[in-house]
Amino acid sequence: MVELLLHFTLPLTVLSYIYDFRREYKKILLISFLSILPDLDVLLCIHRSISHSIIPYTIVLAVILLLSKSSSVKLWSIVGYLAILSHLVLDLFTGLTPILWPVVPYSIFIETNIIALISTNTITPMFNVSFSIEETEFTRFTSFYAVVATSQGLAITVILLLPLILKAILAYTFRRELL
Repeated sequence: MVELLLHFTLPLTVLSYIYDFRREYKKILLISFLSILPDLDVLLCIHRSISHSIIPYTIVLAVILLLSKSSSVKLWSIVGYLAILSHLVLDLFTGLTPILWPVVPYSIFIETNIIALISTNTITPMFNVSFSIEETEFTRFTSFYAVVATSQGLAITVILLLPLILKAILAYTFRRELL
């Protein structure tokens, strides 16, 4: 399972590079929080439920795009949709995910490994991709071990956010010197 911290950090980082964080920080933070929306199904004692399907989000996006006259609302709705989609795609690679439920009644898991056999005189790359497909069954649980952050996740988060933090520090420092 991809941890909550990374589900939040990835859209935050990508959007901060695309948009000016200082001007759009409220939207960027809201969109980043939207990306963890699929995992709120644990509050109903079910995980990887319909909240992990692209179908309901696509319907909501279509309604917003049809009803909204504001190009800004349409743009940020699409960005929010893509942030949620990033969550679903990441989860596809960590366990069975009902990404197309109820249209396709199966959960899908894509496992990939790229390894190298290194010997004294050769390097042999090996690629493995496997797909698991099982009929979707939503089962309630009595307890759930939720990984919020791991050592690797924290390290990746720091690496992703460090340039943004340095940029903010430099902007603040030089702005103060100019005053």
